[in-house]
Amino acid sequence: MNSKIKMSSIARKINLDFWLKRFCDVIGIDILLVALLCGGAFLWWEESVPSEEVVISRDFVAIDNDEGEFVVTIDEDGVNVTNGSDKNETADSTETGDNLQEDVDDKDKDSVVGNIDYVGQTVTDLSVRDKLTYVITTDKGQHVFYLYDIYLISYRPFLVLFVFQGVHLLFALFGAGSIRRRMRPLNDLARKAEEISRIPLDTNSKIENLEHAISSVSPDGENVRVRTGDKELESIEIALNNLLYRMKESQKQQARFVSDASHELRTPISVVQGYVNMLDRWGKEDPEILEESIEALKHESEHMKELIEQLLFLARGDSGRNTLNKISIDLNEIMKEVWEESEMIDSKHTYEFEECPGALMTGDVAMVKQSVRIFVQNASKYSNEGDNIKLGVRISQDSVSYLVQDEGIGMQEEDVSHIFERFYRSDKARNGETGGSGLGLSIAKWIIDAHDGTIEVLSRPDIGTRFTVTFPRKMNIVMEEE
Repeated sequence: MNSKIKMSSIARKINLDFWLKRFCDVIGIDILLVALLCGGAFLWWEESVPSEEVVISRDFVAIDNDEGEFVVTIDEDGVNVTNGSDKNETADSTETGDNLQEDVDDKDKDSVVGNIDYVGQTVTDLSVRDKLTYVITTDKGQHVFYLYDIYLISYRPFLVLFVFQGVHLLFALFGAGSIRRRMRPLNDLARKAEEISRIPLDTNSKIENLEHAISSVSPDGENVRVRTGDKELESIEIALNNLLYRMKESQKQQARFVSDASHELRTPISVVQGYVNMLDRWGKEDPEILEESIEALKHESEHMKELIEQLLFLARGDSGRNTLNKISIDLNEIMKEVWEESEMIDSKHTYEFEECPGALMTGDVAMVKQSVRIFVQNASKYSNEGDNIKLGVRISQDSVSYLVQDEGIGMQEEDVSHIFERFYRSDKARNGETGGSGLGLSIAKWIIDAHDGTIEVLSRPDIGTRFTVTFPRKMNIVMEEE
């Protein structure tokens, strides 16, 4: 009960802080809107003055008739407003040679400057609209604008805005319940901690049993598990056992990787050492042995260089140091480039490309192209001379994909599930001519995973293999519509 009270108090404080922030935001927005409205009005008034007129002055004219009447006159000099000294005094009005005297009732005129029909009118009251004006005096006369017009134009939209803001702020006052629901996991955690703190002190023996069970686990043993036999500690046992399992699997994977890498590097080094010894014995005098050794050394050095670069790529990927420069790219263009370069450098196979323009996606151009090259090289390596290799692009509603299909040796079903493991090669692939390093498909999978993609493999022995790589479109639909 006490924890619920504390959580309610915290939720109310957080909600009040958010409400005050929203209130300040509303006030700031209103002030900004008023400033923009007034600025727009004054700009429009300035633009309404004919360009051929020269502005002499700009003035605000405020008229106050609380103490008595005033007289408004129009002559060659413009508009003049003067206070009357006697309420009984009337003004003479003249109209084209005729002298007229007339008292103007405030109910008959709702505008002074805008609706003046007589010279020397006496006005005993002014409407609100006429009490504050903005007068621009030019060489041709005066232009009078009413600040009250700004209010008439904007008060209805602002009234709707104020009502909406008021309702929004009113509902925001009662947001503590939503905050309380979001904080419920923290409250549950605090309640659980409180329950644990109330456990009797005789549970020290249980903790000692748990410590003993953990210390008795051998780090080098297989299928190691922590067991205490206590149901109250069962959840802790499960968490510890899962952690031990993941650590053990990671250790096995690292050991296997080091062993395979050492084996792959030992083979070319042994070849290099053998040819160096042969050169030392006979190559100095035999040109054929010399040329053969040089070619072999060049081949093995290139192989080691490629292997080391692949190992470094995977190591950087595991440590999170491979950076991707993701931009909007056309998958169709990338596949077309790989198709063209494959036809140019590989004359032993025929290449077919099925394009699909507009296959836009978000990704790293170099990385995506590298993944395509790996699959194409793999298809070329395990296909017979003269076989057809097909490249294609597909578009669906929410994804784009590319495929690489060959007519090569294919794979058994049990091999398909392991081909993306590092240094894995099927029995058919384990020969010096086409074996490779076993890292290419692992690199391709890392690249595709980094782009949130998926790989589908369809393979039949002696028929061929098809790799289909699918990427989410994400922002691509919006870009295509634009």
